[in-house]
Amino acid sequence: MLNELYPGGFRHNEQSLRVVDLLENDGKGLNLTWEVRDGILRHSKSREGILGEGWEPAGTLEGEVCKIADVVAYINHDTADALRAGARQDLEQEAARQADAEVRRQLIEQIVGANNLEAPRPLVERLLATYAQGYEIPDDQLERFAGEFRPLAEAQVRRDLVLDYVVEKQKLQATEEELDQRVAKIAGRRQADPGQVYASLQKAGRLRELERQITEEKAFAHLLQQSTVTEA
Repeated sequence: MLNELYPGGFRHNEQSLRVVDLLENDGKGLNLTWEVRDGILRHSKSREGILGEGWEPAGTLEGEVCKIADVVAYINHDTADALRAGARQDLEQEAARQADAEVRRQLIEQIVGANNLEAPRPLVERLLATYAQGYEIPDDQLERFAGEFRPLAEAQVRRDLVLDYVVEKQKLQATEEELDQRVAKIAGRRQADPGQVYASLQKAGRLRELERQITEEKAFAHLLQQSTVTEA
């Protein structure tokens, strides 16, 4: 914008020299040496090719160092800005995930509490065995592991029972079209072919997991409409 408004174009290095010569010290300017003034004049021109053609060399080695350091500073500022923006986005996404998880947890607790729902022991034991296998728990530690993880397994079983009931009653099972749409969305993020992503998920045995995820999202969306729990 400054380049368009200023007659003859705005050149940062020339204006920097003008500031120290004419504007600083209440308009009297600063009493700088020729070497310093030359370094200011040559210090900034572009962020690329700073050692190549098109650059007028500074009158001193110190000026050349300043020219390079100025570009490095620009790059560092840009990198820091990008990192801050990325960190902010990651934090916002994580906060949204945590808020959503808390809403879902409260929904399940409300339904379980209102219906006095118990977790069938065979289902709990089966889930504990799955946990133990996944964590590769040694046989001599299975009893201790089961004792520590039983509350978690019971909560998971109750959660699945609630969701399965809602899905069946409201006919919320994920459709093939919804599964294809989700795969296409994943492929878009990866900049990959949807067919290849589908085949990769199928080979890894993750299509059922993705289908369950979509189904649960639909079930929770239905429960939210019927519940007093509000999203954070």
